[in-house]
Amino acid sequence: MTQRSRNHFFNYCFCTILISGLISAGISGQNPYHPDHLSNNDTIGLNAVGSLENYIQLNQEYPSEKVYLHLDRPIYMQDDTIWFKAYLWYGYDQVPDTVSGILYVDLISPQGRLIHKRKLLIQNGTCQGDFTLDSTITPGSYYLLAYTRLMHESGLGEPFKQAITINPSQQYFHFECVPVILKQSGSDSLQMNLKFFEIDPSGNLNSTYEHDITYTLMIGDNILQEGVIPMVNTEEHILTYNLSSLNSLDSLADLEISILDDRVTYETLFHIPLQVSIDLQFFPEGGKLIHGLESKVAFKAIGPDGLGRDVTGEIKTSNDVVITRFTNTHKGMGTFMLTPESNQEYFAHLWFNNRKYTIPLPIASEKGVVMSVTYSADYYDPYVSIKQRPNGVIEPKYIVGSAYGNIWFSATIKALKDSSRLKIPTYLLPEGICRLTVLNADFQPECERLIYVDKDQGFEIEVTPDSSTCKPRSKVTLQIKATDIGWAPVQTELSIAVVDREQISQNAKLGIKEYKLLDSELQGYIEDVDTYFEKGSWANKRLLDLLLMTHGYRKFAQVNLTGDILKYLPEKSIDATGKIKFIGSKSRERKSNYQKIKLTLLSYSDDYYIKNNFPDSLGNFRFQLPLMHGRSRMVLQAATAKKKPFKGDVFIDDQIAPPQYSTMQLDNKMIASTTEQYVKQLQSKRKTERSKPLFPDSIAWNMSLEEVQVTAKAKDWYRRYEHDARKIIDLDTLDPDGNKYEDLYDLLVKEFGAKWQSWYGFRTVLLPCNKTTKLPYQKIYTYFPPIYVIDGRIHWNGEGFSIMGLLDLEGFPANEIKRILVMPPMHTGVVYYAADEIYGYPLFISQSMVVIETYSKNTYRGNAQGIKTFILDGLDAPREFYSPRYEGPMKKSPAYDGRATLFWEPSVQTDTDGLAKVEFYTSDRQTTLDIIVNGIVVVNGNPGQGHAQIKVSSEE
Repeated sequence: MTQRSRNHFFNYCFCTILISGLISAGISGQNPYHPDHLSNNDTIGLNAVGSLENYIQLNQEYPSEKVYLHLDRPIYMQDDTIWFKAYLWYGYDQVPDTVSGILYVDLISPQGRLIHKRKLLIQNGTCQGDFTLDSTITPGSYYLLAYTRLMHESGLGEPFKQAITINPSQQYFHFECVPVILKQSGSDSLQMNLKFFEIDPSGNLNSTYEHDITYTLMIGDNILQEGVIPMVNTEEHILTYNLSSLNSLDSLADLEISILDDRVTYETLFHIPLQVSIDLQFFPEGGKLIHGLESKVAFKAIGPDGLGRDVTGEIKTSNDVVITRFTNTHKGMGTFMLTPESNQEYFAHLWFNNRKYTIPLPIASEKGVVMSVTYSADYYDPYVSIKQRPNGVIEPKYIVGSAYGNIWFSATIKALKDSSRLKIPTYLLPEGICRLTVLNADFQPECERLIYVDKDQGFEIEVTPDSSTCKPRSKVTLQIKATDIGWAPVQTELSIAVVDREQISQNAKLGIKEYKLLDSELQGYIEDVDTYFEKGSWANKRLLDLLLMTHGYRKFAQVNLTGDILKYLPEKSIDATGKIKFIGSKSRERKSNYQKIKLTLLSYSDDYYIKNNFPDSLGNFRFQLPLMHGRSRMVLQAATAKKKPFKGDVFIDDQIAPPQYSTMQLDNKMIASTTEQYVKQLQSKRKTERSKPLFPDSIAWNMSLEEVQVTAKAKDWYRRYEHDARKIIDLDTLDPDGNKYEDLYDLLVKEFGAKWQSWYGFRTVLLPCNKTTKLPYQKIYTYFPPIYVIDGRIHWNGEGFSIMGLLDLEGFPANEIKRILVMPPMHTGVVYYAADEIYGYPLFISQSMVVIETYSKNTYRGNAQGIKTFILDGLDAPREFYSPRYEGPMKKSPAYDGRATLFWEPSVQTDTDGLAKVEFYTSDRQTTLDIIVNGIVVVNGNPGQGHAQIKVSSEE
């Protein structure tokens, strides 16, 4: 810093500050921006900015929503279940969301295709759900989207996006290549660390397995190196290649690997980058550089994967004069000071990966102000300094502080000279990231800066296991204590996941507090969140401030608060929308009056429902139905004013589509499982399959049914079942009008001799089954719920002894079924090993199987003119996580337990003392367990999180 600039910086005097307004941020009836109190015609005036009050009015935003998903883990396999708990906030104060009633959670494929959707009821700002992954889902990098209709269609809040990995479950050979560029004097070399993992039938990594590996290293069609190397299971082999012969254009090499012997046939191709480029961006504090004024300039260097890179370089003028040097402080981020001069341009010069980069800095302006933020020694009290070039004119400046769409304070600054410094009134700001904007005399933004306001408003979650080390298949008791910063107890609801650390990604986990206060308010991917946040407090506020300078952004664009943004109000009901259209010529359609057509909607859900409505002039209609669970059969009848059937078509809209994103916002590589973690998952899978006891007649326990992956409903897929079917019914012939049977269960009772059975308050049907006691072997013919296969996919087969799939089938419309057949027991190839506590003594069970083919979408039997029958998807009911209890005979069960998620409980309530207790059993694996806890305070939405670890070992 020059003496001139130093004197210029400290040439300030006390300034006059006028706090001109504090905007209320509640969601009470007095809040003029609450969606429930705005109609489509409400408009906030967009007058020219002529005062501070006008600026505030023009830039005040509508309250928005925010959502966070606590997943049990980020890495899964085929046949796994994704468990999650959602937490939602609303408004300027970020309280638990009670505005929207429904949360949508979508599972999106790598190609952007919707795979599964969940529609969940929001209560007190939370809800819970799950996705079951079948064995046919394509492995790859997927992501979850969580959003409300208010977010999706009105833009009031960003959907939550979480990348996940789904690995194949039937792969027992895996090859790994880890390339490294070695920097050496003279020339660099490429080192390729090779290793293979082969799991034997017992689920072990057999050290005697060997293979001859054929490899070819090439660039394009040019072969650089090839050969055959002997390798041993899990042992590393290193290949090297000198890169001195390559030219600057050679950026990518290919390594072909092949194995062909009696045990393994394998081929794969690895793409190896030889030159990694970087992107270096500069962020002047406050947003811009001004000639003659010293500014702090932040920078961030990232690679092609979006992750930070270590860099060192120089700042030079256009005539190659070195002004200063720079080096990154953390994850490619750093700062340097610069005083730009008139008629001068500046460039950053650096070498990275043997390439020289020359990158221009932002062009400095002649006029304007710069701002800088400094902190007190404890980093709690922020001060903002404003500097401008001396011009002999004294003009006022204004500063506003905003967060979560609300302007919380504004101040008028009357500078007596060319610099001013003031303490930010953090007591007027909420906890979290806040935006400071400096305005000129015409109330136009000149510079902006993000700060973090720490008020310690979250709560601590202490997780204490009864022992830090335990044995496999042993009971663990967790004592949980929730307290605020003053150690006062917190009564709240928590979600808890216990996972096998060796089977999941060990990268930094994004907890609820980091997401709510940090990640959701910044742009870009944040590496190593734990660097900034640890054990309930912000661990390194200096690095946090650097993060805000490089991940923040200016928001100078004026907010247009017209009523159109709230065309879609918060969703409190389930909507059935569509359109009617006359059949005939266009001239007749133009003469028709759709508004005279009476629409009657009947719901055949548990609570019978009927409602009348009329379409608009274009034939569009909307029915708002009460919140209901499951799939309901709906009948929509259209009639003329003379009560005659409507002669036309009735169309039902598809459910709400997921938000569209051109690219994934999160870096999938950050959650991709390593080879070691994936291999441990495969070992657990194979050991589990091998440990399943055999049926006396040599039929494998829990054998998978062969499924047909139905994309456009494979033609005649059902014929594979017809040979063993006891009876086949074509309902187009038997029930052409679609009114003979009340539902699926009624059809099974009347046509297949099923028996009614009431369990746990719901009704189902039973079909014949064979069950066999283990000791002694004794076959018993009895009745049990059958396996259900719908359109080639297993809908329910009793696995885990869950009844949720049967609940879904209760009330299944019979007129949705095109064809149905029933296969007797012992023809299905599916046998179950029943739990001791359910049947008395372990049993083998062979069920009947019901195979159902449905019509294509929105096609049903019995639709007369003017009538539309359709299925309305209601809310999804969450399932209960199954966790084995190793007590009594189950302690010696031969089935291997290698689960990645050992325990999941989304609703743990702490009492008035802030205490709660949960119990679970460890698996057969000797590993380390991660215990992850998240939650919010129901009253104010303050987040809390906790973490603990347990070591599982058979050693004393």
